Amino acid sequence: MTILPLEIAHQLEIQLDDTKSVLVGSAGGGGFRAMPSLKKIGYAIEHKGHRPLCWSGTAYFAEEQSMVLLGHYQCLDQFAMTFDGPKKTLSILQKSK
Repeated sequence: MTILPLEIAHQLEIQLDDTKSVLVGSAGGGGFRAMPSLKKIGYAIEHKGHRPLCWSGTAYFAEEQSMVLLGHYQCLDQFAMTFDGPKKTLSILQKSK
C-alpha cells in the first residue's frame, strides 16, 4: 500500500474517494485514516541505460501526519525525494556517496 501525505494529492490534483477510507495501523500503535485515489496513478522507475519500469495502482493519502514511516533508517535515508508540483511528479533518487 502506497501512503502519501494528503497535501500531495491536492498539489497533484488527484481526486480521492472519501467513502472508501481505511484505518491503517501505525508502527507506534494506534492508527490513522487514509483515503484511496479515485483513479489509479502512474508509477515509473527510471534508470539510465535501462527501459523504465511503469505500472499503475491506487495510492492512499493520509489525513494526518501522526504516523511513523517504516524503513526510513538505513533505507529511505539513502534517497533524495523531490516533489515537482507543476510537473505533478515525485522523484526518488539514490544519494551519491
